[in-house]
Amino acid sequence: MLFAVWQKRCLMALLLFSLVAAAGGGNTGSKVFAEDEVGTTAFGTIYLDQVSFVGASDMYIFPSNAANASVSFTLTVHNGGSDEIDFNEYWVRLLTDSGSSYMVQMLPQDKNNTRIGAGTNRTFTFYSQVSSTLKANNLIIRVFKWDFSQENYERVLGDMHAADSGYSAAAPYGDKKLFQISGVAAEALVSRVLLNNNDKNTLVTVYAKLFNKGSISFDIPSFRYYIRTAEGPLYPAELGKSGKQAPIHPGEFKEIQLTATIPAEYDISTGGELFFAQSIPVTGQQVSEANIVPIAAFGLVPKTKGDETERAPVDFSTRDGIYTAGLHTIQRLPWEDKDLISVDLSIRNNGSRSLPIPKLTGYFMLDDKVKIETVIVQSDDLSSVAGNSDIHFQAIGKVAYQSSITKLKFVLQELDEDKAINDLAEFTREAASSGISNFTKQYVLSIDQIGRRAEYSIKDVSTYTSETSELFISNVEMENKEERYVNAPNLTAFLRDSSGTIFSTSISVPSKRIIPGGKALLSVEATVPKGMSKKGLQLLIGQSVKGDKVASIGEQADAFYDVVALEVPQTEREAQHILKKIDLFPYQLSLSAFTTRANLLTGDLSVSFHTELSKDAFIETSTKGHSLYVEIKDEKTDVSFSDHIELENMDSTTTQDSNHLIKLGNGKYTVQTRDEEFITHVSFSGKYQLSIYDDYKGHRRLITSKPVSWFASLD
Repeated sequence: MLFAVWQKRCLMALLLFSLVAAAGGGNTGSKVFAEDEVGTTAFGTIYLDQVSFVGASDMYIFPSNAANASVSFTLTVHNGGSDEIDFNEYWVRLLTDSGSSYMVQMLPQDKNNTRIGAGTNRTFTFYSQVSSTLKANNLIIRVFKWDFSQENYERVLGDMHAADSGYSAAAPYGDKKLFQISGVAAEALVSRVLLNNNDKNTLVTVYAKLFNKGSISFDIPSFRYYIRTAEGPLYPAELGKSGKQAPIHPGEFKEIQLTATIPAEYDISTGGELFFAQSIPVTGQQVSEANIVPIAAFGLVPKTKGDETERAPVDFSTRDGIYTAGLHTIQRLPWEDKDLISVDLSIRNNGSRSLPIPKLTGYFMLDDKVKIETVIVQSDDLSSVAGNSDIHFQAIGKVAYQSSITKLKFVLQELDEDKAINDLAEFTREAASSGISNFTKQYVLSIDQIGRRAEYSIKDVSTYTSETSELFISNVEMENKEERYVNAPNLTAFLRDSSGTIFSTSISVPSKRIIPGGKALLSVEATVPKGMSKKGLQLLIGQSVKGDKVASIGEQADAFYDVVALEVPQTEREAQHILKKIDLFPYQLSLSAFTTRANLLTGDLSVSFHTELSKDAFIETSTKGHSLYVEIKDEKTDVSFSDHIELENMDSTTTQDSNHLIKLGNGKYTVQTRDEEFITHVSFSGKYQLSIYDDYKGHRRLITSKPVSWFASLD
């Protein structure tokens, strides 16, 4: 009988030993560490002998079903002796403070090497299934050594347990957590959390960075990912396609994106944790079954909240490299029967080598309820992002102009090579500190976008009249700040009066390229009611957009950005009442030596004068549609005749008529008519009023007017 008991116990010991025995393995280990580095103060340490000890850390309790939970914990063994230790000679049990006992198993990857070399340490992770009602402080980790001299073949070395009920092994938001991936040391941290809410659900997007701290590469692990709310419910998180990429090499890191949909009743912003878990198949089962073992956990609530968190630049990574996204300004702008929301973004390359320009998209969320799609416009004319430099983008969306917005959120996204959309960053503006401006009031528009650097200012304004309306024209002077020739930009402008009424405009630009440091004159025109007050006018002007690109000349814009309100001068150009050096900017015209010829028999009448026309070669402008309307009116009888004249180099879709053209330099021009009734009514002993108008689109503006004697030459 005694022999049978002894035989049974031997067989049991062999069986237990076979459960923990591993297939050999090397004896390498990490560097020596102090006792306080082995475990956390929540668990303490247990000595294996006088110089070697073990510490426990990172205990996770993870719900499996309504009745059970998966528990995992880490043991780190320090070998302070001169001989190696084989942990197969030791084992652990998981007990409860009420006396229950649970069997534990070691992670498969840890079984491959249980030997700890002299002066080194090694980490092992164990897991078990326990009652779902247990907390960390209810559990006790017992370490024992196999000893056949003991009745149960176990010599207990000590117990460790969590000291308080508030224990959590989750790394705080932004802090690194050390664990192993495929036997390689790795670190991870949560870099940012994006929340998009609606009435029913919250879409949680978590960005986590994985660092390779080992000496060999590893792939992004096929973990299972979960988000646990502060209330306890657990929801699966899906790994984005950007995470399923090339291996992470030693010393490198990659950022993965995880998304989960959680009922709106749970507020992740006040508490929640992200879990990395490993699926371990259960052997000997008739059906497919697995243990889900938590490996690492991370808090999802930032240490500091508020406006600084929402405004701070955000690092993100793509397959090409690491970038930093920053939000600078948000504008709400008028656009026809809508309003535009325009966001100025920068993407920075902090490295020393150039990186490709990421493909970006994004959307606005208004008051956490209404999603507005955007177009992303690259405003800098660049083909890559140089090292230690930025590239700027504009995110533009349209809303109803009556919309009231108290909270504006912008989510920046990347469109990767697999056509997957990955959230990159989130920026929020509350009403109290929104920074959402309509426009800046100033006298100069400065554009500092690479390839488009220029300054714009209003040179002068004038009103052209017709019988029913007025054409209000602002001449905007552009100075090219680039070191290359550039085309005049495609700008969009609106005229706004003091009551807030918006008038559409059209802009005429020169067709020739503008030299470095040179200037161009852009004509901005708006049709307004006749007699409208010009007091308090502002010109809202910005860069035009077509689709997702900066608009080229000739393209019809569907948005604009970088808008400023240029204060419109109160004083308009006045008639000059001179015939010398008449200002027709960028032209200058002088008239002299007037002579009159009249044939009373035929009714032919002509007035001739010498001309001197010059043009500022450094100013490009468009005079398309403009002509000079010259009127000669007898002062005594008010009878008159007129002529239309063009100036050489005026833009025209047709060949200029040499009979109605004043050429650059010195020349002579004749205004003539055949009108017997005119000659009959005119007394040539007096004077006529010579008036010159700028004629444009059926509207006229008086440039100069001066009396001239009919038959006396006027120099």
